[in-house]
Amino acid sequence: MNTVINGLHTHYTQTGNGENVLLLHGWGCSGETLQPITNLLKNNYTVTALDLPGFGKTAEPLEPFGVNEYAAFVTDFLIKTNTSKAILIGHSLGGQIITKIAAEENLPFKIPKIVLIGSAGARPKKSLKTRLKIRLYKTKRFILKLPLINFIFANTLKKLTENAGSADYRNASEMMRKCLVRVVNEDLTPLFHLNTTDTLLIWGVNDTATPLACAKTMEQLMPNAGLAIVQNAGHYPFLDQPAVFNAILNSYLL
Repeated sequence: MNTVINGLHTHYTQTGNGENVLLLHGWGCSGETLQPITNLLKNNYTVTALDLPGFGKTAEPLEPFGVNEYAAFVTDFLIKTNTSKAILIGHSLGGQIITKIAAEENLPFKIPKIVLIGSAGARPKKSLKTRLKIRLYKTKRFILKLPLINFIFANTLKKLTENAGSADYRNASEMMRKCLVRVVNEDLTPLFHLNTTDTLLIWGVNDTATPLACAKTMEQLMPNAGLAIVQNAGHYPFLDQPAVFNAILNSYLL
């Protein structure tokens, strides 16, 4: 299905019958990534999986989006589709967006429950090794950008820039790189206490993208949050341990 939200061609899928559930995917994914969750819930809910701007079949934003802009986009989508009430389920970036929405006052729709899966939003502490690596990269880049050095070592600077950053950053378009920089640098920890909605956190114990410490911070600061830890699972517990994940989600929703 397709619609236009704030001038952006927007794609989403919708299936099932019953109370509304909105699924929001993580960075570099699409609504299709969450198909296992759609399949689990479609017999009891109307499940909508949205492709966020810049992912799947939805157009890239016209200007760099941060969490605020993504949250506003999702809010506008729910208004455009006449959704007055919906359970929100988000993975990684999707969870970060939901956290932002849940902190807003006077929303035009009701959120009876929230499920955050390996959600971004709490910035994990960087290890000493990571901090030193970032410092070294910045120093090299500074030196290589000096006029004379740049003239001599232009190709070196180009290679350094091309190899910098995460795989998500390297694989993204110029616009989506700007979005990624904004998103990863936004710490939503000060907003956690504003999410008073009944919230389930589902986390893979081996998650390295959003470490378990982030989940424990959310559980501590969100007034009505509970944490379910999935053993032998990483950032995608619904793919790594589907039977365990499904049992947890069913128990919470049904």
